[in-house]
Amino acid sequence: MVNRLKNALWLIVGAVVAVWALTSLVGLVRAGDMDPPGPPGGTMKTLIAVEPRTPIWGPDPGDFPIVISQPGSYYLGENINGEADKDGILIMADNVTLDLNGFTLKGADGKSSYNGITVPLDPTGVVYNLSIFNGTIRDWGNAGIAASSPNGEARNSQLRDLKVYGNGAAGVRVEEALVTGVVARLNGKDGIKVGSGQVLDSSAVHNRQNGISLGVGEVRGCMATGNVWDGIEVQSSSLVVGNVASHNSQDLQIFGGGHGIHVTGAQNRIEGNSASLNGGPGPIDSGGDGIHVTGGSNRIEGNDVQGNFLNQGPRGGHGIDSSVGSGVNLIIKNSASGNGAGNYVTHASDTVGPIETKLTPLGNPWANISY
Repeated sequence: MVNRLKNALWLIVGAVVAVWALTSLVGLVRAGDMDPPGPPGGTMKTLIAVEPRTPIWGPDPGDFPIVISQPGSYYLGENINGEADKDGILIMADNVTLDLNGFTLKGADGKSSYNGITVPLDPTGVVYNLSIFNGTIRDWGNAGIAASSPNGEARNSQLRDLKVYGNGAAGVRVEEALVTGVVARLNGKDGIKVGSGQVLDSSAVHNRQNGISLGVGEVRGCMATGNVWDGIEVQSSSLVVGNVASHNSQDLQIFGGGHGIHVTGAQNRIEGNSASLNGGPGPIDSGGDGIHVTGGSNRIEGNDVQGNFLNQGPRGGHGIDSSVGSGVNLIIKNSASGNGAGNYVTHASDTVGPIETKLTPLGNPWANISY
C-alpha cells in the first residue's frame, strides 16, 4: 500500500513538472510577433535585375550595322562576323558602355567591311562618355574603332583591355580618351591615334604608320616596336614617360621613315624612355633617330638611346636630334651609345647639359652621357 502511494506521488510530481516545462516553452515561442509576419515572400529576381545590360547578337545577313541609339550598358553574347561594305556597330548615343565580353568583332573576309565600331559623323557628330572594353576587334577594312575625324567624335571616352589586329586603317582612332591596356598590331595605318587624353600600359607593334600618335596628353608605360613610321609621335603639351620604342622605321620599301620618339610640337616633357635600334639600312630619305625633335621649348631628360641606325638618306641615325627644330629645348641627363650618325646633334638655341664620356669626369648632375 505504501509503495502504491509513493508511485502515485511521483506520477503527480512528474505531471506538474511536464506542465510547467510546456507552458514555459510556449511562453518563449510566443515572446514576440513574427518579423515579417505571415509566410515568407518570393525571392525570384527579374532578368533585368540579374543582368542589367542588353545583349548584342550577330544579326542576320543584310541587317548590319548594329545600331546602339540609346544610353545604357551593352555586351556581346557571341563572336560576331561582319558583312562586306558595312560597318559593324554604330554608336549614336551618349553614356554607352560596350563590353565585348571576351568575344571577337571580326570584319568580313578580305577586309571588305568598313569600320568595326564607329561614331557616325552624320547625324551623330559627337558622343560623350563612351566606354569599350574586354575583347578583340580585327580584320575590318577601315579602322577597328573609328571615333574621330573623318567620322564622328567620341569625347570623355575610355578604351581598355582591347586587342585591335589586322585592320586596314587605324587600329584605334579616337578624339578624346583614356586608353589603357590596348594592343594594336598589324594595322594598315596608326596603331593607336588619340587627339587628346592618355595612352597607358599599351603596345603598338608592326603597324604601317605610327605606333602611337597623340595630340595632347600623356603616353606612359607603353611599347612601340616594329612600326613603319614613328614608334611614338607626340605633338604639344604632353608627357612621354617610361616607354620603350624600338625597331621602328625599318621597312626597306618605305621612303620618309620615322623615329623611335618624334616630338613635333612644343612644351612636351620626354623623360625616362628607351629608344633603340630604330631605322635601318633601306632606301629611306630620313628617319631612324632615337628621339627626334622638330618642335621647340621641350624638356628631354633621362632617356636612353642606343643603336639607332644611319639610313642611306641625308638624315637619321642619331641618338637625340633637335637640330631641325625651333630650338629652346632643354636636353639633360640622357645617355646615348652606338648611334650611327652620332649620339647628340642639337639646335644652337637649345640648353644642353655637358656631354661627358669615359674621358671626362662624370661629375655634373645635368650631364648627358655618351658611351
